[in-house]
Amino acid sequence: MTLIPFIEANLADPHADRSAIEVRLPEPMMSRCTLVRLAELSIPRLIGVADRTGRERGLSDASIFATTEPLDSRGTQTGSPPNLRTVLRMLDRAAALEHKPMVM
Repeated sequence: MTLIPFIEANLADPHADRSAIEVRLPEPMMSRCTLVRLAELSIPRLIGVADRTGRERGLSDASIFATTEPLDSRGTQTGSPPNLRTVLRMLDRAAALEHKPMVM
């Protein structure tokens, strides 16, 4: 069973506050799940995750730096803080770019 229909139903309102999205799942599914709330990771921990995960994925030092540098400079900016999902997406993009064939 996919959760996408449940999530999309909660994201239908374009003006909804995305920071507190609550997904309502059917009771039979909820009875089989354990709800785990995770605290937001600090910027230094996100940088550590990006560095460690980038090395595990075999990314070059340049790709890892390109992922961690914006996190480091973003720590002083206002706005929504980066999260683990953002870091993993950045690493996915870095890997895709690194392994993309170069056109000459």
